[in-house]
Amino acid sequence: ELHGCPHGPEAARWAKIIHSTTQGHPQLAHARVFRLQGEGWPASGDGLLKVLTTTEDLASVQKEARQRLEADLPSPAARSLAYRLSVFTTCFTRQQALLLAKSETPGEVFDRLCGPWIEGPTDGYYRLSPLLQGSGPAVLGDPKVAEVRRDICRAIIATRTLSPIDFAELVFQAFFAEYEHALVVAALVSLRMPWEHERALLGNLLWLPLLKVRPGESLYPRNPTT
Repeated sequence: ELHGCPHGPEAARWAKIIHSTTQGHPQLAHARVFRLQGEGWPASGDGLLKVLTTTEDLASVQKEARQRLEADLPSPAARSLAYRLSVFTTCFTRQQALLLAKSETPGEVFDRLCGPWIEGPTDGYYRLSPLLQGSGPAVLGDPKVAEVRRDICRAIIATRTLSPIDFAELVFQAFFAEYEHALVVAALVSLRMPWEHERALLGNLLWLPLLKVRPGESLYPRNPTT
């Protein structure tokens, strides 16, 4: 029972969660395990949702990474794009990244980050270094992050043809940004998505069941019809 982690299927489940939220980076995985040990390895509900959506336990490691980013990249535009991309939960296409960049030369800015700070492409998708993943709130602040979430939604919608990865990202960002237009678009896309994508969709929307809704409550109280 290493670090108090439950045995059997629970251990396997936690291994998947830790890997998905740290992308397997050793320093980040180590920090996450110690946090989970301190919280008693929450099995479900709000405790588990907090693990999936917050990064306080990774803060010290990521702070060092941000300092390195500032030293390695004197370009404010490149650093800004890196922090904006850190709001993505998983991966993104080059087109989406360029649409997210606030620069007159987005391709040049993106290419500066490729290698040490952006990994890929794999099957057409890139990933931000795990050391920067989720660092947006600490640098940009919550109001700016909400704006970036909406920008991400618009970049994904502009893609036109949405993969299961794009769809799951759109739902997540639209839900937490309370961006109703994007939620409606996601609902319409889901009606036209091929049935063979259903399993992949379910695997990318595992956070939805963690949002407990009591009898009479709405998943989206701001506008229940959405």
